[in-house]
Amino acid sequence: MSNTRDLVSKIMAPVTSDLLDHTTDDHGTWCEVVGRSMEVMSHLSGAQGETGAKLRHEISSCTEAIRTLSRILGCNKCKEEMRQRAIWILTRLYTDTIGISGSFEYSCCGEDFVRMLVNIFTQDNEYSSSIRGYAGEALSNICFLGGISDATLIIQTSGDVINSLTQVLLHEENETCRQASAEILECLCTHYTKDDEYLHKLKKAILKVIGKILCCGDGTHNGEDIESQCDGTQENNEPNKDAQGFQVETLSTMSSNLLSSLLCLCGTVYNTSSVIDLRPQLDASSFLNNLRDMVVKRSGPTVENLSVCKAAGNMVISMLKYYSGGFFKEDNFGSLIEVLSSASKKMLDLDYSMVCSSASSSETGSKLGRRTLLSLVREAKELHAMAPSTSLSG
Repeated sequence: MSNTRDLVSKIMAPVTSDLLDHTTDDHGTWCEVVGRSMEVMSHLSGAQGETGAKLRHEISSCTEAIRTLSRILGCNKCKEEMRQRAIWILTRLYTDTIGISGSFEYSCCGEDFVRMLVNIFTQDNEYSSSIRGYAGEALSNICFLGGISDATLIIQTSGDVINSLTQVLLHEENETCRQASAEILECLCTHYTKDDEYLHKLKKAILKVIGKILCCGDGTHNGEDIESQCDGTQENNEPNKDAQGFQVETLSTMSSNLLSSLLCLCGTVYNTSSVIDLRPQLDASSFLNNLRDMVVKRSGPTVENLSVCKAAGNMVISMLKYYSGGFFKEDNFGSLIEVLSSASKKMLDLDYSMVCSSASSSETGSKLGRRTLLSLVREAKELHAMAPSTSLSG
């Protein structure tokens, strides 16, 4: 198909010519034709191998088509299905021609598109939760596949992006949006290392989130005292409006997808140099018991459970590498590693098949990780065995 003369141009013609009537609410009689054209474009932009790269290059080269897709994305009159397809096509083109290769040759599908996604995702009063969820997933993929340039672009978008992402994660009802927010924050925490005001805001926001997650069930901490370690402020008696109405779920009641993203975020924080000492705020026994119960509950051989257990295993490894002292000689910690070991045996066949499929470089396989849960457990056991036996108080 990619070698058929002018075929792609003909397929894109309704989009390239912008046949939508922007003076009517339904965009006129050609709206369905444009939608069908976009449907084929979405299939072409997702093609694999050399053929897929050639097709995406041809689509990206068509400035008029890219502009129409961007216009559809920002149009409240367009059907959500069309706007979702616009996000999918533009994201695939961005990660293929800009986010991965680092080339900004096709500026129509570049920085402005990423900024548009950020604005859609963080403005809950202007866009539906469905569209915001799609935008959030797209940003998550861009962050995951990209690097520091994409992280810088997102974090420096106009407005307080970090605070908006935090609010989505802590207060949003739509779970897709919350999961995407956790994944975006994790990537920003990994890639953005410049010592400036943005990093300070990121660190402060991350610690607020981590405090609420790690201290859930502990009535003495709600994340604000952890956050105050960043800026030297002390907790006062005035109620915090950010905490009002917030009811953190227990680890055992969170959905698998959200829980996996949150645990990955926690593990990443322990791996970064910007993290501060959380031990004074962490009720180790309570948290480790909650995490252990969660693993026991999710030890059945499903892809979702495997993702959660791998995230928990990575978090355990990160904590062991970061900390020293007898904190990790607690019986509860050893028990957590043992239930992870038991889960790894139940999921062994599924795990091996997922690791093999991840070799195809699919985004799903990559996010699950290319290490088996069994290998994560083995490393955790080795690190735990080497941990000093002295207690924190000693």
